[in-house]
Amino acid sequence: MTTEASQPDLWDRPDTAATTLTELSRTSTLLKRIQTARSEIAALADLAGDAPADCADLASLLAGIEQRCSQLETHCLGTDDHDECDALLRITAGAGGTEAQAWARMLTDMYAKWCRRNGYDAELIAMSPQHASDRCTAAELKVSGAGAYGQMRAEHGVQRLSRMSPYGNADKRQTSFAHVEVVPLLQADDADIELDEADLRIDTFRSSGPGGQHRNKADTAVRIVHEPTGLRASCDATRSQARNKAMAKEALRSRLAHRQRQQRTTEIADLVGQRAAAEFGSQIRSYVLFPHQLVVDHRTGYKTPNAQAVLDGDLTELHQAWRTWSRGRQAQSGSAADDPPSHPGL
Repeated sequence: MTTEASQPDLWDRPDTAATTLTELSRTSTLLKRIQTARSEIAALADLAGDAPADCADLASLLAGIEQRCSQLETHCLGTDDHDECDALLRITAGAGGTEAQAWARMLTDMYAKWCRRNGYDAELIAMSPQHASDRCTAAELKVSGAGAYGQMRAEHGVQRLSRMSPYGNADKRQTSFAHVEVVPLLQADDADIELDEADLRIDTFRSSGPGGQHRNKADTAVRIVHEPTGLRASCDATRSQARNKAMAKEALRSRLAHRQRQQRTTEIADLVGQRAAAEFGSQIRSYVLFPHQLVVDHRTGYKTPNAQAVLDGDLTELHQAWRTWSRGRQAQSGSAADDPPSHPGL
């Protein structure tokens, strides 16, 4: 790959050149991460030879190295052509009323925390409504960084929460649901999707978020609906209507490309047509906060009693378990394994 990238006639083929350089950059980054992990392991081994067996600092260092190595293993077990792309997450409240809206906001915060813990950039590009700090009906989050889509694919599906709700009746456990849609955020050239303006309905409206000059006084927020398919994207992240419109188009193009790619193959059911209802029996993962704490991934069987750590963004082991399960399932069936089976409630 390095040899190909150094050819003097590389840019005589612009499409090939861009793909080659992007792949070279991603591979170089991965190799650097592997080399760094090897150096850390060697340094830790040297320290362990001179330190007491119960050294707390060594235990902390070891935990950090284990987490990074687990992320590298997950990264290397890629099963999708677009694993290296940035990811676009849409979190939508399902059954459960106000509690489901709170759950959608909790999931949005959980993914933002995961990004901060793992060196990814998270940009909240849309949220509705924005006047409530503790709940939302829908939110869109752009996750940027090497292998973002490959990491976040494990989150696609219906997620269930069971807890004592501050919004419900006293002394009664309430169950609520939210749907998480994860698609790769493709570049325009990769997406190979032309947006016909005649097919688009573009609405502008005032952002309902916290103030700022022009933000709540002008129609800066943008919603774009692709009328032939019903797919939509919105953005109210900036004060510029033009910038919001461009970001919404980018998100819509990626959704259309992802949908088209799935329709061209029989590996995965159509994302929109086969979307599971966000209600009982369709969840991929359950979070129980009362009367005990437990997080269960119904696809992989992975369980952890440390639910609060998961909500604080510690998703490494869940993602690793999903990737191993997905890899095995794909090897058996010859197809990707994103669709979850139905499971009864816990």
